[in-house]
Amino acid sequence: MKQECEIVKDLLFSYQDGVLSESSKNFVDEHLKNCENCRKALDDIQHDFTKNKEVKEVDYFKKVHQMMNHKKTLIFVISLLLILVVTGNIALFSNYSNDASQVEIYLETGISNETRETIKNHLENENRIQEIQYFSPEDELNQMRENLQDNAYLLDNYTTENNIFPEKFVVKVEPKNVESVSNLVQNLDGVKKVHSISAENPYAWLWEKCVTKFLEIRSHFVAPHCRGD
Repeated sequence: MKQECEIVKDLLFSYQDGVLSESSKNFVDEHLKNCENCRKALDDIQHDFTKNKEVKEVDYFKKVHQMMNHKKTLIFVISLLLILVVTGNIALFSNYSNDASQVEIYLETGISNETRETIKNHLENENRIQEIQYFSPEDELNQMRENLQDNAYLLDNYTTENNIFPEKFVVKVEPKNVESVSNLVQNLDGVKKVHSISAENPYAWLWEKCVTKFLEIRSHFVAPHCRGD
């Protein structure tokens, strides 16, 4: 009987897994009916099997849960980036459609009101111009203070009397008319410089806008300090 128990115990794992041949399974079944020790050994195997199965299931569901959380996080980040890109492009195209084609006409310092009005009247009579805006030196100074934000105190020494920023007209035109309008106004009396902005796409326009603003800050603010003005 002891030798038979040893044989059965060797077969119990395969018996539990259901991989024994029919004759071997019948042999184990008959032995288990009369052997309490082997039945207990089988119970221990089944208990360990159930426990390990539960642990594996828990580990599997943990991994699935972690994967789902990672996917949700990834989807959220991608969605947020898409929203930012779409919103940024909407704002970019909106500003591009309004400002992509314009001519900035900088006026000579100290020009007379009569000369300024002559330039304005000339612009108003030009049918290729869609809109005209005038910016005084004070407007430009205040705008520069706004651009500098926390560093606006650097411009505290500039007042109406020693304002370094020139007055200007900004006119909006269709892209096809930018060059012709620029050539027309640059020959007017009282005009110091003409700067045109015309970009074929919004991204080129944005780049040109940033470069222009940088050069404007550099020429109007940094240069006077370097000269000791």
